[in-house]
Amino acid sequence: MPEPKPQTLSELLYRSYANLWMAIKALEGKQKSYIQLHYIIRNKLYHGLKNWKMNVRSLFFNEKNKLHSDKVCVYCLTPNNLSIDHLIPKNKWWTDEWANLILACKNCNSSKNDTDLMKWYSNKENFPPLKILETYLKLVIKYSVENNLMEEKIENLRNLDLPFKIDFIPTKFPKPDLLRD
Repeated sequence: MPEPKPQTLSELLYRSYANLWMAIKALEGKQKSYIQLHYIIRNKLYHGLKNWKMNVRSLFFNEKNKLHSDKVCVYCLTPNNLSIDHLIPKNKWWTDEWANLILACKNCNSSKNDTDLMKWYSNKENFPPLKILETYLKLVIKYSVENNLMEEKIENLRNLDLPFKIDFIPTKFPKPDLLRD
């Protein structure tokens, strides 16, 4: 039986976040495909978030990892011609918040320009690295909470000028062997 289609923004974002953690755990375990444990993790996290018994992990952990990571483009992993990029474009969400800043080579930075991260990856027919997706989802959730959008119906939000593209928020993830951290 397929999962019901998300109706509210919180259902969409929490489903994506729960699937992200299912993928992270599968990748950590070096699995080629998802196993029952991963689906249990996903379901427990999704229902915990929806019932307010669990919270999205703080952006602090992403920032700590960023400080310890290699100085390479987060998109293509080149160490050359690095610049600062806004994960969510600055002209869409006027913030220079540290969590929204990443290293990107000048080629990727200009290619992405002010395109939504998930739309940009979709145009490239690629799936983003999980660490980048995690930060992106946390920023989208933060924005949505701060702007009282979480319980809004998805169809009511589609025509708004939001700093993210609702239709590109992933709810289905590739098999773990096709993902990168």
